Amino acid sequence: MMSVFSNITQLMPASFDFNLKTKVKTMKSILSTITLIFITQTVQSQSLNDLSWLAGYWVGTSGTVTMEELWTEPKAGIMLGVHRDVNHEGKKSFEYLRIEESANGISLIPSPRGKESVAFSLAEYEDGFAAFENLDHDFPQRIKYIRDENTLHVTIEDESGENSISWSWSLTEFNPNQ
Repeated sequence: MMSVFSNITQLMPASFDFNLKTKVKTMKSILSTITLIFITQTVQSQSLNDLSWLAGYWVGTSGTVTMEELWTEPKAGIMLGVHRDVNHEGKKSFEYLRIEESANGISLIPSPRGKESVAFSLAEYEDGFAAFENLDHDFPQRIKYIRDENTLHVTIEDESGENSISWSWSLTEFNPNQ
């Protein structure tokens, strides 16, 4: 028993089948492009104010190292951050950070030990989650911030996500006299 579609295709010229396949491929290509534009536009349309959940004074420990990260509220297209690690022997390291909003989108720009900075573009975003990427950088290539209530989780990783380092910090009241 032949289906109705078999009968219809037998009645149509061979060129129709080719045109139909071409049209389907073209439609798939158009839909893929629209989806990519939508995803890109969604990330690019984020405002720096959408990252205000990152602002605060975050403190944590890893072994004998005390870690602090302080982020300002977004203002005038920029958030400023500073990170400090101090171990039980008094050895320390630090990093200056900023998140900037520009015509090209939102970028995280860390400057470890105050040295040359590298920009990481906002690649993924949803409330309480931001991933910044720079696939041309050696390591890390991706920096992720995740806020879970009063805990901030930070992961740095390579492009595959196989090589990664993570930390968690608690939101703490800033006391400059400590």
